[in-house]
Amino acid sequence: MMQNAYTRTALVLLFMRGPAINDWVLQQTERLYLKCNGDLMNGIVLTYQTDNKRLWIKFRCDFRRTFVDTALEQ
Repeated sequence: MMQNAYTRTALVLLFMRGPAINDWVLQQTERLYLKCNGDLMNGIVLTYQTDNKRLWIKFRCDFRRTFVDTALEQ
């Protein structure tokens, strides 16, 4: 189950809760859905298959970029 990038990403997002990140989690969940299902009514085509490892890699990059420790270099 965890080898499927879509399922892995969705599961991680499911466990992320809190007032500081709820909006980000909702945004990422919507993006994940659109990447794999598209939205023909709004002209959005699917860009990834659910087993594409790029889904997980892109999610990790987005997570790190959003929640980077700004004091890490100090």
